[in-house]
Amino acid sequence: MGDNRVEYLVQEVFKKATQETVSHTRFALARHIAEKTNLSSKTLERAYDKYVKKTKTNYQLQEDSIDLLCNYLEFENFTDYINQGIPPSYTRDIGEPKPMAIKRIMPFLMALVGILAIVGIVYIWSVKRENIQSHQNCMTWADSLYLPVSCDSGPQSKYGTPVLPLDPVKLNSFKKVKVTMATQFFSDQTNQPLIWYTKNKDGEIEYFTAPGLHPTTGKTLDEITEYIIEKYVPPHINRPESFLMDN
Repeated sequence: MGDNRVEYLVQEVFKKATQETVSHTRFALARHIAEKTNLSSKTLERAYDKYVKKTKTNYQLQEDSIDLLCNYLEFENFTDYINQGIPPSYTRDIGEPKPMAIKRIMPFLMALVGILAIVGIVYIWSVKRENIQSHQNCMTWADSLYLPVSCDSGPQSKYGTPVLPLDPVKLNSFKKVKVTMATQFFSDQTNQPLIWYTKNKDGEIEYFTAPGLHPTTGKTLDEITEYIIEKYVPPHINRPESFLMDN
């Protein structure tokens, strides 16, 4: 089967899944499609890597898996899908679908955007670092993030937490967050964790955006796993302001 046609099929499958799920991460989409078909979520993640993200070029979907994806799109099989559901430009076994010009220029546009983003980040960080270093060379934990403070604040800040030497990485990337099933827990590119957790003295799970030690207890944080997500993460967070209050 031509990869060109299979690529379009897989993209259409994941596009449909995004319309049926809250979370659009690779893990969440693959799990949703797996529940609708007889395919495993790992097979679907590999298909996503090859045909959507284009990072797993040596992977090949089996014919029965392709037919199951067609069933998910409400077609009898791959032949039925080609005859009824695929645009004419994708029916060739080889070659790229038009428009060609957009595909050829896209890598250059992405590279340009990446360079501009890096330059902007470096500039902003240099200005921010200069301001911090000129006034505040220490930091302290304040409920859910680190804040820069003066080193003259004493051994403890007004938040009741120790005053520490300023760590730019922790200051910018280490935060305590609330999560739901819509949170992106793993990187789409590397499948590495983006969230770490620990259980506090009340038995509640606390979630953080970087590895390391808990800022108040000193306990080492654990990286998130699918088991922890399934067992502890709520499907959504109730926000009090979203409810009407009786007068």
